[in-house]
Amino acid sequence: MVVKHIFEELAPDRDPQDIIEAVERSLASPSTSGETEQRYRRAADVGHTNAMYNLANLLRRAGRGAEAEQWYLRAADAGHAKAVDTLAELLRPTERIEEAEQADRRATAEYCPADLLEQTER
Repeated sequence: MVVKHIFEELAPDRDPQDIIEAVERSLASPSTSGETEQRYRRAADVGHTNAMYNLANLLRRAGRGAEAEQWYLRAADAGHAKAVDTLAELLRPTERIEEAEQADRRATAEYCPADLLEQTER
């Protein structure tokens, strides 16, 4: 509904792709990403798992992989299934094979609980 309002009423003469690109540039600007990082960090610090995961994604895109890894790990430890999967993905291309395999096993367990795995093995 909001998107329709933006495209049809606020900017009817603008190409929707131009609007999308402008929003993406705005979100990628240093001041905005810094503010976004601060908001995610505050929420993550008090235990919000989605904020931990989103902060990790933001840090990863900013080239801060080591810090991102720590937030993926915290989110995974707090039960965020996608964080477990992303952590495994992040570790796979590194030489940290054992950690990557452990993260892969953990991701599999998150997506396929043991009782489900037992049923498929029969």
